[in-house]
Amino acid sequence: MLNEDALGADVGSVLERIRAAAPAWRERAHAAEVAGSIARETAIEVSATGAIQLLQPANFGGSESGMVAHSYAMSVIGEACMSTAWCAGVWGAHNWMLAHFAESGQARIWGDDPTARISASILPTTHLETDAEGNVLVKGRFNFTSGCDHAHWFGAGGLLDPEGKPNPVITMFPADHSLIDHDSWDVAGLAGTGSKDVVVDEPIVVPMDMTISYIDTLSRSTPGLALNTSPIYRSPFRPAAALVLAGPAVGAARGSVARFVELSASKTGPGISARIALASSLADAAETVLLQAAADLDHLGTLDSPTRVQAARIYRDTAQAVRLAAEAVDVVFEAAGGAALRRTEPIQRAWRDVTASRNHRVLSWDAAADEFGSATLEECRAQTTP
Repeated sequence: MLNEDALGADVGSVLERIRAAAPAWRERAHAAEVAGSIARETAIEVSATGAIQLLQPANFGGSESGMVAHSYAMSVIGEACMSTAWCAGVWGAHNWMLAHFAESGQARIWGDDPTARISASILPTTHLETDAEGNVLVKGRFNFTSGCDHAHWFGAGGLLDPEGKPNPVITMFPADHSLIDHDSWDVAGLAGTGSKDVVVDEPIVVPMDMTISYIDTLSRSTPGLALNTSPIYRSPFRPAAALVLAGPAVGAARGSVARFVELSASKTGPGISARIALASSLADAAETVLLQAAADLDHLGTLDSPTRVQAARIYRDTAQAVRLAAEAVDVVFEAAGGAALRRTEPIQRAWRDVTASRNHRVLSWDAAADEFGSATLEECRAQTTP
């Protein structure tokens, strides 16, 4: 188990504030699911803890504490409400992403409000155009924008196509320049994340300093790296994108085990003690794998040339942590009895939420396993080819 003291006093203060606010988030979890979004006061409280600033550059008021601190903090929030943790996780992740933008672009967002929340739909599936000055014109529908109801800025992935050479990019623009389709999020799990479609009907002119290229992230040549030199911003994008979403599932598993213990304290049914032992061991294993993956990712940022296998191992282990968390929740849900089926019962919500998280593209075991296996075979062939 993690020694919290090793994270430092600043992170310790964040964890104290999270734990002080967590009972209220737990009480609001059912209402968030019904509403399809966490409450406004919850979003404000999350910001007040400093949790979403853990990956934010110190140059703009963040603590740049690294992936271990971020992953652990999100798991602590996830014990109370996985949807709240998911929103906090993506807001924090997008702060990490913004650190790669030009300094002037970072200043546009953080200059006025270092606690600004950013939601994003980053998959580059929408074709974008540029104007004569080179600004990006953003228009379209951008889905799965978690936490968008409480965001100050939106990020959107897209494809620029100059001279027939597709260039995947991420752009950012003020949230009030678009609309949220509130009917687009009607789901069986993670309903409280409010991962709705953001719609831009009229083109938004986005300056180039509010745009980065995915290609530049691969070569560590994003403009923000000249300013933000901490190794955490040199970590590979793909495993980072997965890791920031795994903590909430691990926390939900721990919360489910604790809830099952609470429900079982007055029972004497067969196998209850064994279920507690099995579920808790799975949840502990999920946390161990998660935090090791986070530590490995922080380390990769210190290396001059991390290999594909090293990055893929983190991606694999992140997906495995979520698989272990899901197994832990399965164990207690199966044993909790008919009462656990009530909509207000946290165990059934966690069961659906953790299961839903496994459907996310970056948390998919199949995708992570294929990447690791392919990278391993590629490395082997390179070493054995004359």
